[in-house]
Amino acid sequence: MVFLNTEMGAHINPAGWREWHPGETTYMNSVSYAEFNSTGPGAHPDERDPHTRKLTPEEAARYETNRFLAGKDAWDPAAHALSLQPRF
Repeated sequence: MVFLNTEMGAHINPAGWREWHPGETTYMNSVSYAEFNSTGPGAHPDERDPHTRKLTPEEAARYETNRFLAGKDAWDPAAHALSLQPRF
């Protein structure tokens, strides 16, 4: 799970993520959580669970929409979204 440039509301727990059933499950060891440039009242990057990774600008760039979804065919999701807008 990667959050980039995300406005986080006050309802977000400062730890960010936790076991669904603390003491009963150990899923946190098998997943990846990262964030970059979170803002808002729920953005507490220094209070996140130790499993959370803070991305550098270079690492975050790998997850930008156009780059991440482009694939081998160089699909441009922004151009596709424009083609879906209603025309009146």
